[in-house]
Amino acid sequence: MNNQSKTYYIWIVLIIVAVGFVLWMGYSRDGDKEVNAEGWFRGGENAAAVLVEYSDFQCPACAGWHPYLKQFESDYGDNIKVVYKHFPLPQHENADITARASEAAGVQGKFWEMHDILFENQSEWESLADPNDTLVGYATDIGLNVEQFTTDIDSSAVNAIVQKDLTEGRTFGVSYTPYLVLNGEVFDNAQGPDGLKAAIEAVLVVGGGEKGSDAGTSTDMTTTNASTSNEGTPPAVPDSY
Repeated sequence: MNNQSKTYYIWIVLIIVAVGFVLWMGYSRDGDKEVNAEGWFRGGENAAAVLVEYSDFQCPACAGWHPYLKQFESDYGDNIKVVYKHFPLPQHENADITARASEAAGVQGKFWEMHDILFENQSEWESLADPNDTLVGYATDIGLNVEQFTTDIDSSAVNAIVQKDLTEGRTFGVSYTPYLVLNGEVFDNAQGPDGLKAAIEAVLVVGGGEKGSDAGTSTDMTTTNASTSNEGTPPAVPDSY
């Protein structure tokens, strides 16, 4: 191989490396995008601690985390803002329709009532081939206009809300549920509810918020009943505790 050929191949290699570096940088920036904390939330709108949860109503791990997150909301009050984001996983056949059910309830101002009833009764509907009657029953239980609910659950507007969260989550790098982001930092589910409690306390110390006086005492924060994620979790995170 003469010198001219060597120079040619060197330039080819350099171009390939440069293109690869640019693509890698673009991918890295996507992973570092700031999570959007707008949406349905409980707690203080301007709280020092902001916890964003990408979740799936059919995810067993999400249902396992649900009571702990509710306890944190109670313990920290306006010092914490817990934001719910939809991330229905494709392997869960009823995840999309239940996400839409919560948003249809939200049209009538009862998103959180439907949110809670779905998680707390997950075993009733998760295996149903057609959960519509069950969802209508929940809508009745929480006092919704059922006719409007059944219209809204299939509306393009409600579907667009769910898809917006899903697209946003993918852009941020979400690949499993529950995916918890505390003040911009992804929480490692393997630390369990106790770890999340400690992380919230640390944020409140820095941010000047008040610690929950009953946190960790009114509820057992052991992790025996809370799984950390379902399929799609990174290998380092166990399926359950």
